[in-house]
Formats: sequence, C-alpha cells, structure tokens
Amino acid sequence: MRWTKEEEEKFRIAYQDNNYTLEEICWKFKRKRNAIMSKAHAMQIKRIPQKEDLPDGYKRCSKCKEVLSFEQFYDKRKAKDGKQPYCKTCKNKYNKEKKEENNKGITLVKEQKFIVCSRCNEEKLYTSFDIDKKTGKRKKTCRKCYIIATNKNSIKEWEKGD
Repeated sequence: MRWTKEEEEKFRIAYQDNNYTLEEICWKFKRKRNAIMSKAHAMQIKRIPQKEDLPDGYKRCSKCKEVLSFEQFYDKRKAKDGKQPYCKTCKNKYNKEKKEENNKGITLVKEQKFIVCSRCNEEKLYTSFDIDKKTGKRKKTCRKCYIIATNKNSIKEWEKGD
C-alpha cells in the first residue's frame, strides 16, 4: 500500500508530535508498526523526545520510573548527565539476578565434589577427572586410570607432576 503525498505530510507532523503514541499513529494511518518505522526512516524523521521539567539534581529511573536525586544513581562518564539510567536499587537487583543466573552451573559443580571412577571404583575429587573435548563433560575414568589405559610409560611422568 503506497503512501500519498498528503498522507506523508500528515505522517511527518504526527510522528514528530509527542502527543501521539506509536500505536495511535499505527491506528490512525492503518499501518503496522514496522511499516511506520520504515517510513520514518526513509523520510529521515525522528520523534522529538519530550523533555521533563525535573528540578536540578534529579532524574527519572528508566526501570522503576521514580524521580530520584542524582545520589541515588551510579556514575557513568559517557552519559550526558554523568549518571546510569537505572537507580542504585534497580541496578543492584539486576546485578543480583544476573549473578544468580551466571552461577547456576558453578553451584552444581561445587555440590558434586566427588566422582566414582569407572575403572578403579575409587571415589575421587572431581578435579581428578579430565574434561572430554568432544562432549565438554568430565570423563568417567580418573586421570591416573586414563593414562594407564592409554600409555603405560606416561604414568611415571604423571606421578612426578602430582
């Protein structure tokens, strides 16, 4: 569906006006969001962000939307105002969630400290088992048994290093 010149002009005005949301513009012009965004890009027009009248030294958190003093935000040198977009509370909550998410695999390994070797049937520390390069998992035989099974001469070299 092509745009008429009249539609383009109305679109330019509506898109730059912050009184209309993107959804309202889509409904008004009976187009999908990606079509609206593509047209705006093609016409090289941008939405002019509406500036908030906040007192000096105050900022709105992008996450919780509360207006807080600059002291409630961490520093960020590259930002225009020198502060992070999220308040300290939201940033700490986010960091805690990320840390828990990243440590899920590590906690499982720490809980499984001992593994039984399939060859000698001894219970050994999990660090005594090499990681298989193909699967990325620990081998079922301990390092000592693996060396004995593959090359009998290298066990002396292995014991010297241990």
